[in-house]
Amino acid sequence: MERRVVFNLNLRAFVNSKELWLSEMALNGWRLSDMTFFQCTFEKHIPGNYQYLIYEGFNSAEEISFDYYAAKRKYRSKSKINKKSRGVFEIDGAKIDKEFVNYVRLRNKKYLHTYLLLALFFLFGIAVSLICLLHGEYNVLFSAAILAFTGLSFLYCLISAILISRQSSKRETYAEKTGDSPCLRE
Repeated sequence: MERRVVFNLNLRAFVNSKELWLSEMALNGWRLSDMTFFQCTFEKHIPGNYQYLIYEGFNSAEEISFDYYAAKRKYRSKSKINKKSRGVFEIDGAKIDKEFVNYVRLRNKKYLHTYLLLALFFLFGIAVSLICLLHGEYNVLFSAAILAFTGLSFLYCLISAILISRQSSKRETYAEKTGDSPCLRE
């Protein structure tokens, strides 16, 4: 069987786009067989309308983990995605219902909340770095490096939060216009 490896960062900020991209690959005859942080492995397959759900970073102490496992049991198709590809599964399109759509909304809300909290944390880091830099209590080069790191991290978190909220709203707008599930297509 023919295989294709595509190097593609698996970032939470692009989770909605990534799911749609995986579905487009399946429409072109490439079905996902393995996914890691840096790459996706596809196998040549009969083109089909396969949908995927990605969720990473779940914690058994949080409510979302139960939803993930419940969704996986209820909506997963009988695909052969590598078990090491934790956090992604192929969806049986015939089983998608309002509960599933609400689950995707909950996942997106959780990611958005996480990025906003991280942005706040890094904003605090910027403030501390600026205070240290202005008071000269630490080496200037060290303080500037910390400031640069926290500043870039803050920007990354803020941009990620914006991307998640925009992608989520695009999917929901599409669903309202077409009456279709926002998990399917943009």
